[in-house]
Amino acid sequence: MHTWFALFKAAGQIHGEGQTLLREALQIADHTAYHVAEIVSLDDC
Repeated sequence: MHTWFALFKAAGQIHGEGQTLLREALQIADHTAYHVAEIVSLDDC
């Protein structure tokens, strides 16, 4: 839980190529959700 608060606190700092740390965390979560959905849909076949 402490890690998420640190992400939000640091969201104003620039990381990567012009992205905030919060934006990077959201991108990772979105990417992970995509792969989880792939696995679930393959399991239905």
